[in-house]
Amino acid sequence: MGDGERAGQGGEKIYEAAVTSKFRIPSISTNIEQTNLKIWKVAYLGSFDGESVDENEKGILKSIMVSGNTMLSHKEIERATGLSRAFVTNSLNSLLDKGILVKYGRARSTKYGIPSSDEQLMAQLQIIPSLLRKINSQFVRKND
Repeated sequence: MGDGERAGQGGEKIYEAAVTSKFRIPSISTNIEQTNLKIWKVAYLGSFDGESVDENEKGILKSIMVSGNTMLSHKEIERATGLSRAFVTNSLNSLLDKGILVKYGRARSTKYGIPSSDEQLMAQLQIIPSLLRKINSQFVRKND
């Protein structure tokens, strides 16, 4: 008795640590029998070192990560990376093929972002209150 009340309490803290440290978001897969959580202890870009991700692709990923947005348009990526339209197009297609990026929208409203599962989105929503409290406390300390 009582074990169920505390089960899963660490997930929120794990996600918060990953987000604030700019690590790759933990991947979650779950079914009726088990839940698997893969935790990365490296920065998001560093998690692709063993894979074939070239410098242009890393630049695109970095631009999305540091933009503060979860998605960027083709033009925004061109501006952020300084790459030509052709290089951005080729690199985006490669990242999409590898499943590292996902495409949202169509035509001129197309944006590119880092994929997340439904479970990851829910976990990210759960950490918003604690992130807001942290930002608020930093703001209050700064203005005192």
